[in-house]
Amino acid sequence: MKNKCSVALLAAAAICTVGCAKVEISSNDVIESASETVTESVAVTSAIVPETTTYVKKGNNCPVEKIGFYLYHDGVRTRKDGYVGPFIKDKDIVEYQIFMTDEEELSGAYFHDVWYSYMDKYPGGMDYKIGYQISFDYEDPNGNKKTVKKFIFSPKDTEEYFDYIQTWMYDDTHKALGQWYSHVTEDEMTDEVRLTAIKFTGGELVDKVSGDITLTVFLYKDDQDFSDDKTEFIGNTYKTIHYKRQQGDM
Repeated sequence: MKNKCSVALLAAAAICTVGCAKVEISSNDVIESASETVTESVAVTSAIVPETTTYVKKGNNCPVEKIGFYLYHDGVRTRKDGYVGPFIKDKDIVEYQIFMTDEEELSGAYFHDVWYSYMDKYPGGMDYKIGYQISFDYEDPNGNKKTVKKFIFSPKDTEEYFDYIQTWMYDDTHKALGQWYSHVTEDEMTDEVRLTAIKFTGGELVDKVSGDITLTVFLYKDDQDFSDDKTEFIGNTYKTIHYKRQQGDM
């Protein structure tokens, strides 16, 4: 799935419906990621879905006070607190970009500049990494009802449920303007990598996913930001979003 393309292939890439390659651009008229094309074609719409907003502050005192999920379209990034759309095999479901703000809309096409304009407001914020927690219900090949609830710190953490929901993550902060790049692989993970975007694609068994996808993004520094049994995030900077499966697509 790892693709590297030259800028000369931009026109061809804009019509792709599934994939992991991306390009940073300076023009608001060019699609930043293949997932935006899919989002338009399946007419995914916003949904009014409540989100969890607070945890008890027990972990490190992260200086970053705000964090949010954003979707990119036509040069504008719009904050999303809930979403509805179909789960279709081999089709991108959604891609969320993460910014350290809760503003309704963010302008600016070059991800690097927009991202740092918010992170730089918080001295010490760069000492923290971006992590995720995903949960959803599904039916295994034997007909057993099961639940995934898993932290994601690197690509290897997505392997357990890949046949149901393929998960791709990107570091949009270290790419030059106009440079094509792909999802982060396990071999590329270092302390410098920041998982600033996450994309879901329908897996081979996506029809067996029986409910919504709940996704939490959080900032963590070390083990102090997690419960003793490492099952819960207990830090103070996080956001949770619910992606509701569109009725009638199963």
